[in-house]
Amino acid sequence: VLHVSPNSSICRLQQEVMTAQYFVWFFCLLPLILPWTGMKLRWKGLACALVWMGSQLHWLMWAYLLEFKGRNVFVQLWAAGIVFLAANTFVMIMVIRHHRHTPLFSVPVGPGTKIAAKKD
Repeated sequence: VLHVSPNSSICRLQQEVMTAQYFVWFFCLLPLILPWTGMKLRWKGLACALVWMGSQLHWLMWAYLLEFKGRNVFVQLWAAGIVFLAANTFVMIMVIRHHRHTPLFSVPVGPGTKIAAKKD
């Protein structure tokens, strides 16, 4: 469960077609990984959110000018796509770097457990 969001995001990063929807749909998976992350929302989490939203808006601006206004902004859209890819890669690296690896299931240890103790 914990590796679903990074794997899904990396899969989206490698696609030939890049649209805004591909990077928004995996946000529903964030509540699954947040309990196992050491990233604080105050600075690093906020920085990741701002980097992602800024690059997303930058890309969407050029895409809007191309699709709806018919302007010749192919080079600018390509550059914005590179920035968008870099921002998504940065956010993914930050999530992976701050992930705390913990076992999904742990064996209860304490009084009343029926675990055979090692005899000396």
